[in-house]
Amino acid sequence: MTPATTPTPIARAAAPVGPAAATAPGARVVAGDRLGWSRSPAGPARSTAWHDGERAHHHAWPGLKMVADPLEALRMVLEAAPGGERIGWLSYELGGAIEPGAASTKTGPLWLVHRVDPAAAAPSGRAERGPLPTSIMAAGDMAHRDHFMHAVTRAKAYIRAGDVYQANIATPIVLRSEIGALELAELLLARTRPRFGALIEPGPAEGLPIVCSLSPELGVRADFRTGRIQTRPIKGTRPEGSDPAELLGAEKDRAELDMIVDLMRNDLGRVCTLGSVRVAERRRVEPHAGVVHAVATIEGTMRPGTTPIDVIRAVFPFGSITGAPKIRAMQIIDELEGFRRGAYCGSVFRLSDDGVLEMNVAIRTASITPVVGGGCELVYPVGAGIVDDSEPGAEWAETQDKAVGVRAALGMTEHTQVATP
Repeated sequence: MTPATTPTPIARAAAPVGPAAATAPGARVVAGDRLGWSRSPAGPARSTAWHDGERAHHHAWPGLKMVADPLEALRMVLEAAPGGERIGWLSYELGGAIEPGAASTKTGPLWLVHRVDPAAAAPSGRAERGPLPTSIMAAGDMAHRDHFMHAVTRAKAYIRAGDVYQANIATPIVLRSEIGALELAELLLARTRPRFGALIEPGPAEGLPIVCSLSPELGVRADFRTGRIQTRPIKGTRPEGSDPAELLGAEKDRAELDMIVDLMRNDLGRVCTLGSVRVAERRRVEPHAGVVHAVATIEGTMRPGTTPIDVIRAVFPFGSITGAPKIRAMQIIDELEGFRRGAYCGSVFRLSDDGVLEMNVAIRTASITPVVGGGCELVYPVGAGIVDDSEPGAEWAETQDKAVGVRAALGMTEHTQVATP
């Protein structure tokens, strides 16, 4: 089957890409208490660095220029002298630099980091505006549905052959809006109010999309002052208003979460003292925008001397969006999905000056790009964890449940379908 890609090419606003992009004037981030993070909103970027897979681009990070290894460049940025929080995103494909055996065949930016002053400026306030202009599907759902269901069937074949126990397979939803990219991102955040949401607006010279994360999931919180580390993986989704007891009693969902709990215990063990990793809460049901989720909590104590890049190497990408075993699941994802995930299923993170690293799991995460003539295009992937008894139609329905929050925020019905122009 032909891989699913963004079906309708559109003209995007041109922007130069190169070393000059590092200054990023006008770049801005929103990641504050009102969106679920633990500290106040962050304002304009003071400097920006990013890696395009071949070299680093930067401003105000001495010695970074032209560093080819994306993980070494990221370490240099995170360990640079204090002077502002670091807030940015890691693409899912950065996982291939951590686990070379799972390197993706799809290329693109691997990470972007802004250094910001959290006291500088609050959000613009445009997110409080009234009714949205109409947003429409840029691609017929049926094309993506057929590709996704085929991918689920192939993933089940790998599971039955003993390659993996679980693989997380995603499909993109593509939308267009008449309003600008930044305003659309702010509206989505205001109307969904995610627990671990953020808006990362690159500078105009970078040629990168706005990343708008509406994530409900904490990937990891590592406090380097106390040594405590925590992760809260999500597995199991039902529409808002569902009976929590039904989700708690669902054996398939329980098995999925148990597998990811075991995987994340192992990942935390890479940086934790022997015997300190424990499951603080195996399963609870939490409400989120448009859905309810089953969530577990795993905690541990980091070994002395552990650094942020050590934590990233240990846990990224997160098991709840790959599958288990992780490396083989990543290989299967790359083969079957047919599109580049980018920031989706990577992480939006913040590293505070006082030594706390918080990383979300960048599910419910959109890349928003201005288009020539006005308006923007939004690519919003959604996925499901596939196991042996998964039914392709039910897994498709689960992905659509996960899109309810963003569809409602855009004023769309749950399963609006508009033919490809």
